[in-house]
Parts: sequence; structure tokens; C-alpha cells
Amino acid sequence: MDRLLSGTLVTLVVTSVATAGCAIFSDRVSGCVSPSNETQLLDEYAAERALAVSPVGSSRREEPQRRPSCRRMGEHVSIAAVDVRYDLSHDVSRDEVQALYEPVATQSGWTPMPIRADQKTVRFCRTVLGEPSVLEVGWDDAKTLRSDGKVERDTAWIAVVVRTAQDEGAEQAAEREAAGCQP
Repeated sequence: MDRLLSGTLVTLVVTSVATAGCAIFSDRVSGCVSPSNETQLLDEYAAERALAVSPVGSSRREEPQRRPSCRRMGEHVSIAAVDVRYDLSHDVSRDEVQALYEPVATQSGWTPMPIRADQKTVRFCRTVLGEPSVLEVGWDDAKTLRSDGKVERDTAWIAVVVRTAQDEGAEQAAEREAAGCQP
């Protein structure tokens, strides 16, 4: 009888933890508020055509990644986003990136945002399911890294991210507003 009772209790505890969504072991940040429609928002972000645009000579690292908000990521807290990254066979210029992504973004209703000359990022904004959102395309050139006497080559890359405008800095929010997007 004791074995039956203890087995039932173990089963009950395991089932309770599993059905509670493993809240005990969650990496969710307390006090952080996710968009109320986050699942649908991530679905909309994942359907963005810009995520499927691959530069000539590139190779996609993996399928687009859905990132729910309010999760601990090292020192940072995640925001709702979908992103994809490509390795490039050559360095790209701002003009090449704009020529490739701007037509796709604007055809999908995204508004170009001001471009800062000091950054390798082009940004677009629009409201998605009532949520102020940003489409960012960032890139970097190939580099030679030296550490511990070893020389390693880091390939050029480009990343496309569709995300909420949540937790932007004042400068980014002002740029979005200057582009005519909802604050």
C-alpha cells in the first residue's frame, strides 16, 4: 500500500509540474510583460518576406528563429522577435543591402527609417497586430581574429530581425517617430 501511495504521489507531482508549464524551472523574467498576442505576433513576424531574402552567394545558418519575450539571455531580457542569419561569400556595402531589402520591405508596408552613417544597419518600422515593430537588417565584414596565437577567419554575415519596438532607447524611438511610425 505504501509503494502504491508513494508511486501515486510521485506521478501526481510530476504531472502537476508538467501541466503547470514547468513554471518552477522557467527562464521567464518576473515583472516583464509580453505582448498579449505574442504567439500571433511571432506568426506574423515569421511570415515576413524579408526573412526569406538571401543575398547572392550566401548560406543560411539555420531556419528563422522565433524568440519569445521576457526570457533571460545572459545580462539581457529578450523581446518578441524572429531572426535569421546568413554567412556571406563577400563583404557587402550599405547600397547593396538597401537595394536588396528595401523593395521587399516597402512592398510589405514597412517604412524606411533614417540611416546612421556610422552603423551597418538599415531599419524599417510599422505596426503589426497593433504592436509597434521594427525590421532590421544588420551586417558585418569578414574579419581575421587573433587569440592565443591562433588566427581565425570570421566570415562576413548579414542578419534580418523582425521585432517589437519594446525597450528601445530614446534615440531609436525618436528615429521611428521621425519616420512616421507609431510611438
